[in-house]
Amino acid sequence: MADLSKNMDYEHTVNRMLNQFYGEFPKYRLPFKILIFQSIDQVSEDRDYVNLIQFAENRMEDTTVHFLSEDDIQAFRKRKFVITQLQDISKQGDLDDPRVEVFCQPVLNIETGVYDTAEALMRLNLPDMGRVFPDIFIPLAEEQMLIHQLSLVILHKTCERIREMMAEGYHIVRISINISALELRDERFCSDISRVISDSGIHD
Repeated sequence: MADLSKNMDYEHTVNRMLNQFYGEFPKYRLPFKILIFQSIDQVSEDRDYVNLIQFAENRMEDTTVHFLSEDDIQAFRKRKFVITQLQDISKQGDLDDPRVEVFCQPVLNIETGVYDTAEALMRLNLPDMGRVFPDIFIPLAEEQMLIHQLSLVILHKTCERIREMMAEGYHIVRISINISALELRDERFCSDISRVISDSGIHD
């Protein structure tokens, strides 16, 4: 990492270092990842360089050199913001949290020709960011051990929707939701799921 204000010729220095490195590399031929970037004011203020380096390193192939780009920095900030929101959703414990959206995708019963089942799909709708899809937030929620609260929210909202549709006269056989395998390790899992379903009033 180079502080540009103190290393105006950092590109020359970096190239000299890389040339020396590649000159020695044939002797050892061990896997490596080299990340090169200028200091970043916002990251410096947050003292977040370790997380930035880990984030960039995880996106790199082995035995490569990568110059950190603005796209990398934006992706890192996006990841950090989503994690912060997930932490707040978990902390608040609000089963009606508006940041968690549920969409029920109908499934056609080919024997009866009726849409009598559905799958509940989850999205996040975050301030200043808009809609976030599961391929982004689910891995982060699992990594940060925050997935269980999301599952409780989607279960609660799905139960609410089932109750509303039944009151409107619809015959609902089943609406399925996805659960992370990580949750099965939690001793509270069964009791939490049972409580949400029981509180919904549709258990009968």
